[in-house]
Amino acid sequence: IKIEMYKKVAAAEKLEEIDQVEDEFIDRFGPLPDPVWRLLMVARMKAYAYALEMESIVLKDDKLKMMFQPTINDKIDGSRLFQLVSQADRRFGLISGTQIGITCRVDKLTENEWLTMVCELLDKLTSASLIKEEKKSNALS
Repeated sequence: IKIEMYKKVAAAEKLEEIDQVEDEFIDRFGPLPDPVWRLLMVARMKAYAYALEMESIVLKDDKLKMMFQPTINDKIDGSRLFQLVSQADRRFGLISGTQIGITCRVDKLTENEWLTMVCELLDKLTSASLIKEEKKSNALS
């Protein structure tokens, strides 16, 4: 049964699906052990990344890098992104240039702490309107 549950986590692409799997885990097995909680948080990060059109999320040398797809650079509202990242923990920073991204220093944090912090920021970014609306021409005919 547990293997089936892990398959459901791996297959979940939307936050609602992850929430359903979490509820099912709790119903069947009781409170979530830390490894299962972390697995669900990583699944949430993937769902947020997909919704935000991120290309990658990589953890290396105590630094998490979350990179947007280069094809959306011109569509991202940079000032809104800057505002939201600036309001978050000071461990977050921005990467600009040919590819836009967000960094997070995770040194001195537990895995649970940084997973929570990153998911909270990604949730705010998903809720915000980061993608600029295309200007519509109002030509009179």
